[in-house]
Amino acid sequence: MRLMLTVAALCSVGVAALPPVDHFTRYPDYEQARISPTGKYLAVTTKMDDFEYLTVIELARNQILYRTHFGKNWDIADFHWATAERILVQPAVRIPGRTDFSFLTGEIYGLNADGGDAAVLFGYGDRGGLAARVGRTKRTRAFAEILHMLPDQPRHVLIGTTPFGASLRPGRAYRLNIRSGQLDLVANGRYPTSRFVADRGGEVRFEIGETDDNVTEVYYRRPEGTDLVSSGPVDKGVVTPLAELGDGWFYAVDNVATETSSLVRWHPGTGEKETLFHEPTVDIGAAIVDADNRLIAVRYDKHYPDYHYVEPDSKLAIAHRRIRAAFPGEDVRFTSLTSDGASAVVVVYGDLTPATFYLVELENNRVVELLQARPWLSTKDLNPMEPVELTTRDGTVVHGYLTTPAGWTQADPLPMIVLVHGGPHGVRDYWGFDYEAQLFASRGYAVLQVNFRGSGGYGRQFLHAGYGRWGREMQDDVTDATRWAVSAGIADPDRLCIYGGSYGGYAALTGAFREPDLYRCAVGYVGVYDLEMALSKGDIPRLRRGLNYLKAAVGEDTSELRARSPAHNAERIEAAVMLVHGGQDTRVPLAQAKAMRRALRAAGRPVEVWHVESMEGHGFGQRENRREMYTKMLAFFDRHTGPDVEAARNQRR
Repeated sequence: MRLMLTVAALCSVGVAALPPVDHFTRYPDYEQARISPTGKYLAVTTKMDDFEYLTVIELARNQILYRTHFGKNWDIADFHWATAERILVQPAVRIPGRTDFSFLTGEIYGLNADGGDAAVLFGYGDRGGLAARVGRTKRTRAFAEILHMLPDQPRHVLIGTTPFGASLRPGRAYRLNIRSGQLDLVANGRYPTSRFVADRGGEVRFEIGETDDNVTEVYYRRPEGTDLVSSGPVDKGVVTPLAELGDGWFYAVDNVATETSSLVRWHPGTGEKETLFHEPTVDIGAAIVDADNRLIAVRYDKHYPDYHYVEPDSKLAIAHRRIRAAFPGEDVRFTSLTSDGASAVVVVYGDLTPATFYLVELENNRVVELLQARPWLSTKDLNPMEPVELTTRDGTVVHGYLTTPAGWTQADPLPMIVLVHGGPHGVRDYWGFDYEAQLFASRGYAVLQVNFRGSGGYGRQFLHAGYGRWGREMQDDVTDATRWAVSAGIADPDRLCIYGGSYGGYAALTGAFREPDLYRCAVGYVGVYDLEMALSKGDIPRLRRGLNYLKAAVGEDTSELRARSPAHNAERIEAAVMLVHGGQDTRVPLAQAKAMRRALRAAGRPVEVWHVESMEGHGFGQRENRREMYTKMLAFFDRHTGPDVEAARNQRR
């Protein structure tokens, strides 16, 4: 087992005032910033109370040209400059019960930089906000995503659509008129899940869809016909197109031939493939493309973010390397480029640096700071996050991250919170600013995050190894990482707590019943506690595809489901328990938390803290509710990891 920490570089901790809880849990001031195609404007999104604003700034004069919001509890999930003067917005709405904090409505709104000619171009558009103030095109019960900006067709963009809910209608691709909302059908898909990939010119070349049995199929579209070119379940992998290369060749991500995904040069017409890059331990992640939709680089996250440049001598690749060198210890991501490629907006972030946006002039190497996402937090308020790597009891190598209070030395083991991510399949923790880890570390805790098997990013077999293994090897990985932190002198064995949301809530309570002598306290946040119930209640099992996914991920055998459910093993729990839930949660209904509370009461171990917000959903979105929840959580942790832990433990018994 190996800890990748430079402990010698740490110094003693000084006494300083703690930053308020709200400094970590409140939303950032700025979430997105994009430059217009000509470089004349900068559009940014800002959150203020219950509203998120889109603000357009005229850069030459540094003055606000226009500002609008989309209604109370509406977010701006994404936006794009369709032309030099027109913006397309994809909104999200914070309706309790759907997903964490907000969910995409699937609508597309259009407006000019000065606010003129605003309209709902696609979608249902009946939820108030801007839709109540502007024109509306024909209502469409489907979700849309922008696939290509079609720069050679300035009045159109290419969109892909998927139907609402349980509809059996297939996904489709359309040309959307960015002023009138007129739709011209481009491609019909085979499945409701079908999505499309276009070439550099905006022609739809691929359809990617999932069958009801969760087999991914990739179809290649040519004038002479459409061919199935790749197909497979999660444990077998597929070849997924990434960007056009030319002459029938494409860049693609291939996780069929290799355990972790490879970047390949692929000719889907002939089946020829050539591997260009492969990192044996982790998958390929996000891509960097230039203003002409050419692939420049791909990211991979072995421990820290890193990049493989497929066009290393391109202007954008040189600029990306130069900016990263100017901000050592941080990562750099392009948010937008001018159409001539002369200017860009980048966001720079790291474990000790919340996101900061910069304007970069690529020709003269000029970098100008624009906006700080969390200006109230400074580096001195934050704590280092370092990668860890360890081998579990069965020889599986797992990775994760450890955040420790600045200045800590291993001579003084710390109270530790094991923070388990949700999902769980295909999701993972990354290095960078994490508000929960930073909040807990600011209060003196070590925070351990584990990418247990089933997590994404470490290859198809590692991902598939979590299927059907909830509460088994997936949990063993978390347990082994916890014990490793104790044996390494990082964590005090008498001051360990486990916490997580959604699947992480399941893992927290499962850890408590499987390892009754390990954890002093456990917090479940919108968690799953009865696996039988998960197969029948909530929005996932309403769709056949969703139910099939749950059967594969969780299992079907009743006795086995009960053996792995905290609600059926409450009598084995010794740790103090805090349960947090939203009354309107439709992903994981409140019935899950109630079942866990009843089981603990019946076992003579009542829930110590029961915190339910009646108007919140699968994750708390309101600023005041978030602050109150984390304040209670910290007090709960403190009660059970303080110096008199033996007294607290005896009192619980």
